[in-house]
Amino acid sequence: MAEYDNGAKKMRVKNIALLAVMTSVCLGIQLAPRPPNIEFTSLICFLTGFLFGSFFGVSVGTLTMLINGFLSPWGFGGLNIPFQIFGMALIGFVGGVYRKSCTRGGNPSVRWFSLEVSFLAAFLTLIYDIITHVSYVMLFDVNMIVALISGAWFIVVHVVSNTVLFGAALFGLVRIVSNVLGEQPWSYKKEVLIILCLGWLASLALASFVAGYYYMEFQNLNELLEKYENVVMRVNICIDYKELNETVQWHNNTIVPLGCNLLQATETVAPVNSTYSPAQQASFVEAINGIWSHGAYFWMWYRWNEVQEMWEYGNVGADRYRLTNGEIVMWRYEIPNYA
Repeated sequence: MAEYDNGAKKMRVKNIALLAVMTSVCLGIQLAPRPPNIEFTSLICFLTGFLFGSFFGVSVGTLTMLINGFLSPWGFGGLNIPFQIFGMALIGFVGGVYRKSCTRGGNPSVRWFSLEVSFLAAFLTLIYDIITHVSYVMLFDVNMIVALISGAWFIVVHVVSNTVLFGAALFGLVRIVSNVLGEQPWSYKKEVLIILCLGWLASLALASFVAGYYYMEFQNLNELLEKYENVVMRVNICIDYKELNETVQWHNNTIVPLGCNLLQATETVAPVNSTYSPAQQASFVEAINGIWSHGAYFWMWYRWNEVQEMWEYGNVGADRYRLTNGEIVMWRYEIPNYA
C-alpha cells in the first residue's frame, strides 16, 4: 500500500508539473504578438482537458483568458473577459469529455482521430466566437446577426486555423505527452528536473521573443515619431458613458495630425456616426462606440481648462474645433444642461 501511495504521489507531482508547463506555454503564446484570431490556446486547453481531465482543462482555459484579458497586446478585454473565459473553459471541458468517449486500449487510427477532432474543433471554435460576440451585442446594443456578419471574416479565419491545428497537431501532442506521463520508465528526480527545465526554457524563450518583438516595435515607433514630430501632436480623449453602463475610456497621448479637429481625433480611437448640418455648417455626433443618442441623452463634448481646473462645455461642432498639442477633451453621454 505504501508503495502504491508513493507511486500515486509521484504521478500527481508529474501531472502538476506538466500542467504548469502547458499553462505557461499557453499564456506565453496567447500574449505573444500574432495575427488576429490565429491562436493556440484552444488547442492547448483541449489537449489539457483530454490528458488531465475536464477540471484541468477548464482551469487552464479560465486562468489563461483571465490573464489575457488584462495583458493582451490587443488591449484590455473589458466586458468580453467573462465571455472569453466561459468559451475557452468550455473547450477545455469538452476535451475531457471527448477523452472518455475514446477507446482506451490499442492505438487509434490517426486519420480517423484527426478527422474527428478537426470537425470538433470547427464546432467548438464557432461556439466560442458566438459566445464572445454576445458581449459585443450587450455592450453596443446591436443586433446579433449584424455583429456576426461584421465579424464573419475573423470567424472564418479562427475556425479554419483551429480546424487545421487540431487535425494536424493534436494526435502527435497526445502521443508525446502520453509517453511522458508513464508509457516509458522515468527516474522520479530526473523526471521532475527535466520537466522544470523544459518549463523554464519554454518560458524564457517565449519571454525573450515577446521582449524582442516589443523592443523592435518600440524602436521603429520612436524612429517614426522623430521623423514626423513636426506634423503630429498628442491629445488626451475621454469617452464617458458611465450614466449608461458605468464605462469611462481614456485614450491618452493619442497621436493625431497637427491641426486635427475633434471629430477627426475621436474617429481615430472609436467608431463615430455623425451627420453634417448645412444650416449650422457643423457635424452632429449621433453615436460613439455604437452608443446612439436616444431620448433626452446626447453626446456632448467638453475641454479641460487648465487655468480654472474645470471642464468647459464645447460650444461649436466637433468638426469645427481645432485641437492643440497636449489638450484634454471629453465626450460625455448625458442629458444636456445648457444652463
